[in-house]
Amino acid sequence: MFGIFASNPLYCRASGAFDPDVLDAGQARDYLRNDIGMDGCSALLARIDRGRAVAYLSLPARHPKDGLPWVMELVVHGEMQGRGIGGRLTKHAEDTFRATGAGTARICVLEQTPPAREFWAALGWRAIRQGVPNENGRVVIVMEKSLTGA
Repeated sequence: MFGIFASNPLYCRASGAFDPDVLDAGQARDYLRNDIGMDGCSALLARIDRGRAVAYLSLPARHPKDGLPWVMELVVHGEMQGRGIGGRLTKHAEDTFRATGAGTARICVLEQTPPAREFWAALGWRAIRQGVPNENGRVVIVMEKSLTGA
C-alpha cells in the first residue's frame, strides 16, 4: 500500500489523507484498516511481478446516504498507470455491483485530480454534481454510471 500511495503525490495532496513528502508505511496501513473496517466494505489489492502491489480498490456495500453502490477508492501505482489495470478493476467493481442487482453506481472524484475525472469519463461515467464538499472538506465531483445494458 505504501508504494501505491507514495507514487501518487497529486492524489495524496488533493485528498488530504497523506502528505506524500512524509508518508510512511504505518500511515498507509492505518488508512487501509480504516477502509476495510467499514461495515460491508470489500477491498482488493492487485498484485503483479512477484507479488508487488500495484493497485487498490475498495467498495462499500452501499453508501449510507443514498443506498447506491459506490467505488470508494481506486488507486493505481503511478508507474503502472495507463496499462489497463484501473480499467480492469473498474470492470470488476461494475460486475460486482451488477451481481447485487444494482442499476447505477457512483464515485466521488477529487476536483483537483483532472486525470482521474478523465479516466472515469473515458469508462462511461458522467458527472452529475460538481463542487460538492466531501467528509474531509475536499471538493469533489460526483460521477455516476448506469449498469444496465452494459
